[in-house]
Amino acid sequence: MPLHTGLDAHAAPPPGLRQIFKRYQSAAVDQLDGDADIIDLKNGLDLESRHGISQIGTVNSAELASICARFEGNELARSLSLPETEDYDRPILHVDSVPGLILIPSLLPPSTQLTLLNRLLHRDASSPSHRTNIHLHHQLPPPSPTFHTSNSTPTSFFTLSPTSPPLTPLNPSTHNPLPITSFLHKKLRWITLGAQYDWTSKTYPNAPNTPSFPPDLAALLNSLFPQTTPHAAIINIYSPGHTLSLHRDLSEASPAGLISLSLGCDCIFVIGPDPLPSPTANAPDEAAEVDETNDLTPNPHATLRLRSGDAVYMSAASRYAWHGVAKIVGGTCPAWMAEWPGGGLSADGLDADEEQRFEAWKGWMGGRRVNLNVRQMWDGSSSGG
Repeated sequence: MPLHTGLDAHAAPPPGLRQIFKRYQSAAVDQLDGDADIIDLKNGLDLESRHGISQIGTVNSAELASICARFEGNELARSLSLPETEDYDRPILHVDSVPGLILIPSLLPPSTQLTLLNRLLHRDASSPSHRTNIHLHHQLPPPSPTFHTSNSTPTSFFTLSPTSPPLTPLNPSTHNPLPITSFLHKKLRWITLGAQYDWTSKTYPNAPNTPSFPPDLAALLNSLFPQTTPHAAIINIYSPGHTLSLHRDLSEASPAGLISLSLGCDCIFVIGPDPLPSPTANAPDEAAEVDETNDLTPNPHATLRLRSGDAVYMSAASRYAWHGVAKIVGGTCPAWMAEWPGGGLSADGLDADEEQRFEAWKGWMGGRRVNLNVRQMWDGSSSGG
């Protein structure tokens, strides 16, 4: 059973936090740069500012380079023109308004981001042991077995031609065939790795029954966030106009922190705990009045602009805070990533046929954000995979 037994899985987010979420959901993109309430470290935010951000440590640049090199191997083409990795210790920042919320800006260098993107979407997305939102209503055929790299299996959905036959519905009476272009451009929204979450029962399986977590991803994550053992992950795929509603992650038995890695376009991320109970809330005659008065009073919260390569770690009180993605900021994918999976960004050593297959989807990443959210399911000997 989860260790957070005092939290209601069916509760609604605080009204004040919902109001903040809706504000950014409807905000115009050109309003975001000048919004003083958004924590955006690209604006040279003063750590002593009213946002209350404290530097609590650093990620050593030499150690980070070694970790990333082990993960990358020789997968990427050496001829790629990527920005040079900046040689500086990454600051580990604590957002004081949400205790336990850790932000590490620009943690992953460009080459590591591309390698991670390749592993997640070429290899893991279509692995038979992983599920997607498309599996709920359509049958996914195995893609053409041509994609190969040292750390991948021949499973990439991007080897499918845009003119391939549509996906067959599981129930033709309720769903139509799904064209491949709609599948990859519009409909694919999430993939689960490792322990497979049951979206109907909102539970995870028992530890012995779970698929193993991809070992190379686990090694990368363990090196960067040793406090959390990766058992399960959700890959979320966003386009402008998409959101992720305010929610709390309550299904895990372990209170270990959540890991979030961002790739592609910027997003506006809103997070905040439940408001503290009013001192007068225990008085029956006054409770209704207090609730009515405070409904839209924003409780302590943070609004972050997350960019490609940023990492967020939700620990302590922030582990069970309400959080969601209010907005995807279109046009902000880094230029060196925007042509993925074309432009030679997918892997080294592709033959002409493979290169042509990926070129058919060139620019797919230019308008998207991919987020990897990782959690530990169990503590101690209960751990699986």
